[in-house]
Amino acid sequence: MRKFERLLRRREVESRTGRSCSSIYAGIAAGTFPAPVTLGSKSVAWLESEIDTYIQRRIAERDKRLGGSRSKGSKASTKEAAQ
Repeated sequence: MRKFERLLRRREVESRTGRSCSSIYAGIAAGTFPAPVTLGSKSVAWLESEIDTYIQRRIAERDKRLGGSRSKGSKASTKEAAQ
């Protein structure tokens, strides 16, 4: 069975990553952000799996920088501590 990729348009990519249009294209030029797939002469989209991987890598980089102090369950723990 063949798996089909979902394509994300720019606004969805901006929403998911929190990056602006210019920041996305600067990242593409720098090789730090996934390149889009051309759909037509003036239309592009990104593979959902590549955007998800980009987000997961950013989270992993943050966790590494923080010394791994933030675990998967820490969000719930923070909520409980605040109550």
